[in-house]
Amino acid sequence: MKKAILVVLVLLNSLLIGCSVVKTPEISAVNQEEGLLNLSYRYRSYQVPKVNVDEAQGKASVQCSRWGFLAGTQNEGQSTTCV
Repeated sequence: MKKAILVVLVLLNSLLIGCSVVKTPEISAVNQEEGLLNLSYRYRSYQVPKVNVDEAQGKASVQCSRWGFLAGTQNEGQSTTCV
């Protein structure tokens, strides 16, 4: 009985903690005239996202260079939208 309770507690704990997932933001909106682009990613409520910032910055830099810009900078902050 004690083993069964321990197994149940371990399972519940892992569900409550959630699972970590690596997310790489994708380009989701662009405004070439203003030189702006948004990157976004989705994750489920039980997931804990770890954002691959370096790869996202690389994608943004490639898009900026396609538009003729020398470099890009990241705006301060980020926003979250629940869907």
